[in-house]
Amino acid sequence: MENTTNTTEWTLPGGVILRRAASDTDLDAFVELHEEAARWLWDQGIHQWEPGAFQKEWLAEPVQRGEVYLAWQGGVPAGSIILQWADEYTWGPRPDDAGYVHGLRVRRSAAGQGIGRALLRWAEAYAAQSGKTYLRLDCTPDNPRLIDYYLSAGFTRAEDIEIEPGWTPARFERRIAWNIATPHGALIVTLAQPEDVDAILAIWEGADEWMRMRGIEPGAPPLPMRDIVAQRIARGESYVARYGGPIGESIGTIVLEWADDGVWADLGAVDDACYVHGLATSRAYAGQGIGAALLGWAEEVAQAAGKRYLRLDCDADNPALRAYYERTGLTPCGDIVMPTHHAARFEKQVANA
Repeated sequence: MENTTNTTEWTLPGGVILRRAASDTDLDAFVELHEEAARWLWDQGIHQWEPGAFQKEWLAEPVQRGEVYLAWQGGVPAGSIILQWADEYTWGPRPDDAGYVHGLRVRRSAAGQGIGRALLRWAEAYAAQSGKTYLRLDCTPDNPRLIDYYLSAGFTRAEDIEIEPGWTPARFERRIAWNIATPHGALIVTLAQPEDVDAILAIWEGADEWMRMRGIEPGAPPLPMRDIVAQRIARGESYVARYGGPIGESIGTIVLEWADDGVWADLGAVDDACYVHGLATSRAYAGQGIGAALLGWAEEVAQAAGKRYLRLDCDADNPALRAYYERTGLTPCGDIVMPTHHAARFEKQVANA
C-alpha cells in the first residue's frame, strides 16, 4: 500500500486493488456485494440487514466525501469498505481521534482469501497515516462468528449502549497509533503493515552488521527473515516507530507477543506477561533513546492488557545488549540453552499481582 493519504488506489496482498468508489457502476457493485452478504446472513438466521432494503442513494454523500472503497480482484469487485472520520450515531460525541469502519463486505466466492483482514489492515494504516489513534467498528450482537472475527483481528469489545429502542450494536475498537515523547521529538508508533517489510529488514540488517563489527555473530533464524517479518505483521504483532508523523521514515521496530512457548516454555501456560522480540533501531538514529522509549511503551501496553511482567531475551553471548537491558530496568532471570542459540532472559514487573 502506498504511504500517502491522497491517492485513490492501493495494492493489497493477494493481488487485490483497492479504489475509491466514484462512478454509478461502482455504486451498483457496492449494492451487489451488500445484497449478497445480506441474503447469506439472512439464510444463517442473522438479520443484520434485510435483503432488498439497501438504497443506492444512501451512498451518494459518502462517495462524494471519498469514504467508499471497492476491492477488485481480476477485474471483479471482491469486497468493499467504508472508512469515515466520525460516527456520532453509534459512538456518541468523541474527540477527532478515530477512523470508523462500515460496509465491510467480501464476495462469497472470494471468502477465505484474507480479503476482509487485508481491508481492515488497510483501514488501520490509512487511519494512522491520517493522524488517528483508534479504529472503530460495530456489528449486530447476534452474529457470534463476526464478533469472534473482530476479536481475533485484535479489536476489543467496547461497552454495549442502546442506540435506539431495540438496537444495541456490538462495538469494537483497536488502538493503531501511539505518540511517545522523546528528547529528540515525538515518536509515532503504529502497527506495521505489509509495505513495511523492507524498512524493518533494513533496520535489522543494520543491527546485525553493527554486531558483526563487534565480533558478535547474530543467531541464525529458523526461517528467512523476510518470512518471519511478514508473518509477524500478518499476526498484528509487529510495530514500527517514526519521527515526523505516521508516514515518516521508519527508524525503529518492535514485536509484542502474548505468549512464548520457546525461550519461556518452562513457565508453563501462565498468561501473565507481554513478550518483546525484534527490538531494533536504525543505526542512523542510535543513541537517541529510541530503544528505551519503545521498551517504556511496551510496559504501558502490557499494563493496559492486564499483564504483570514484560519479558524478553537476547543472545547470551552479547554482553553489550545484556548490559543495555539491565540499564533499562530489566532484571536477569536465567540463561537457557535453545536448539539454535544460548539465550539470556530478562523481565520487569510492570503491575502488581
